[in-house]
Amino acid sequence: MTDQKDLKKLVRARMAKTGESYTAARSQLLGEAPPDSLPRARGLVQVAIEREPRVTAFGLGVYDQSKKTADAIDKEFKQDRAYLLSDAGLDEVEACARWLDLQLRTKTFNRQHTSYGYKHNVERWSGRVLKNDRHICNGALIAAALGMGFDFKPDHGGSPNVWLNLSERRLKVVEAQRAS
Repeated sequence: MTDQKDLKKLVRARMAKTGESYTAARSQLLGEAPPDSLPRARGLVQVAIEREPRVTAFGLGVYDQSKKTADAIDKEFKQDRAYLLSDAGLDEVEACARWLDLQLRTKTFNRQHTSYGYKHNVERWSGRVLKNDRHICNGALIAAALGMGFDFKPDHGGSPNVWLNLSERRLKVVEAQRAS
């Protein structure tokens, strides 16, 4: 019960500071998507697909494509794309977008991390791993970034991962804020 009281105090303090509703302030503090966020996420996925037609929940393409028939690849692609557009997938995209809102863009690609590494940053930031919640899929991070207009470059031929133009310095600041 004490944890709940402490959370309520934090939420009310944030409400007073930001003018947000109780639900929005609580969502921000817990790293959850606000209830009205799915339309934003759906729009981000649509823009991402226009920019890079290979975007799926897996990342770019499907897992281990070289060992599958064309029919199996097509079936898996459709399943992975459908997941990305499902409520659960869109919730992941929104979590990634909220994390990306905190990042700074650079003129060059940050080659210290790929989308797969960034998705782990989002998991830590949003508390999903700590809550034993579903992990963030690589494609959710890619879709959010592409939908928000970040520059991207595939890691290498056949890789599901991409490089993004994110500031390493800002990434460390956001990580430090999360840890404190």
